[in-house]
Amino acid sequence: MKLIETLSYPVVIHYCGDDELEYVESMQQLQSLLGSFVCDDALIDSQGFRYLCLHNGEFSKPDAFELAEFELVLQKHAFALANCCITKMRFTSFVEGIAFVKASLG
Repeated sequence: MKLIETLSYPVVIHYCGDDELEYVESMQQLQSLLGSFVCDDALIDSQGFRYLCLHNGEFSKPDAFELAEFELVLQKHAFALANCCITKMRFTSFVEGIAFVKASLG
């Protein structure tokens, strides 16, 4: 089974060196983006697992991503989009944080 089939959707992409996140709704949408990944880009799924791109679109085994770490990534994303009050942002789940990314890009 391929990685994209095992992810809990939606997911976000955290491109290495870029604070803005990309929202991905479905496996089909992610399939079209697979060629754009470079080393150290990350996928974060709705269950809180992070997968790092190793090379040539191959990813590491999942590691558990702490919600507090994800909040920091979300705060940087919000700051890059010039949102205010980012230090007061709190999320109770990865699903809620990913929904924030979707709303921030809409």
